[in-house]
Amino acid sequence: MEYIEVCNQNQHMQGFTSDAEHKYMFWSFTDSVVKTNINGTVICQVHCDDYGHLGGMDWHDGKVYVSFMADPSPWTFWGDWSAFYVYVYDDHDLRLLEKIKLDECLEMKNNDVGGFQGIDGIAFGKAPDTGEERMFVAVATNSGEQYAHEMILQIGPDNKIEKVHYIPNKNTVFGIQNLDYEPDTGCFWITTYGQKYPYQAEETLYRIAPTLDRVEAKYKFSTPYGFECLGGGEYYCSIQSGTNGHRNGIAYKCTSELFDKVMTEEESREFFAQFKEH
Repeated sequence: MEYIEVCNQNQHMQGFTSDAEHKYMFWSFTDSVVKTNINGTVICQVHCDDYGHLGGMDWHDGKVYVSFMADPSPWTFWGDWSAFYVYVYDDHDLRLLEKIKLDECLEMKNNDVGGFQGIDGIAFGKAPDTGEERMFVAVATNSGEQYAHEMILQIGPDNKIEKVHYIPNKNTVFGIQNLDYEPDTGCFWITTYGQKYPYQAEETLYRIAPTLDRVEAKYKFSTPYGFECLGGGEYYCSIQSGTNGHRNGIAYKCTSELFDKVMTEEESREFFAQFKEH
């Protein structure tokens, strides 16, 4: 099994992505963005000095896009977000190029639209109606039986929300964690955390139809810290270990056949540990 590991990071791993040739990996942690080669050697790293929370990410056309939720101060509690952004980094040296502010997201949060709590995964793919390329941003939703759906924002060329896609599903813990687009099939993939309340879904990995209106397949397979479609039926799935100050993130390559193997987050760590031992 091929895998890439990045070690001794400060906080929680949020996601990863690779460039078009899969020569470099980019990793997001709550407070930093890291670039490594395919062997896991760190090439460069930038710390996010803004108060808040970096989330999921995607590489596109020489740039790395990372979601960001801003705190009004360093003393606020989780969920008291004051603004929502997509931070854009140069893929060569991780220089911050732009902060795209998604003003409508704050309105959605304040008005509890669909249980909107925040944003996380990012993917570039084809819009269902037009086939034009768009940026898609995954929504983190509140817990509650009434929020029986996933939400994905379609962002237009003007960086405004063009459409909100609601995908019927049981409520999931914090909603979507990772989002990726699979050019081979036109499908989107989302990952979530494991069930916390009885009304929430047991599945944690989903293939979403190209129309972004229904779940095509779902699996009890844990990969909440990163997921990437590599093409040709191969994927990178994620494992996180360690504690804050010493966080380790792993992206391991597999095919969809592994998704039929029921694996919780703890079981996935055990599965990978057994592989490394041999």
